[in-house]
Amino acid sequence: MRGEITRIIELQEYIKKGDFKPELKESYFLNLIEAVRELVESIRKNRRFANDGLKVSIEEELYDVCYYVAPLAHVY
Repeated sequence: MRGEITRIIELQEYIKKGDFKPELKESYFLNLIEAVRELVESIRKNRRFANDGLKVSIEEELYDVCYYVAPLAHVY
């Protein structure tokens, strides 16, 4: 599904349909903090997406940050 999502609203709708549980807002926040930490590490090491299955690229981590921000935006 990631390749098909081109706008934030599409990401929010995708999450709302399949992975949105408002009662888990603390979990979403903790996952967001972890995703930001991984993003910082990827930026420091300049890890770029290379189609090698490595899930620590800047692009992947930016997606993860957006993924956890979207449900928090729905809750608050």
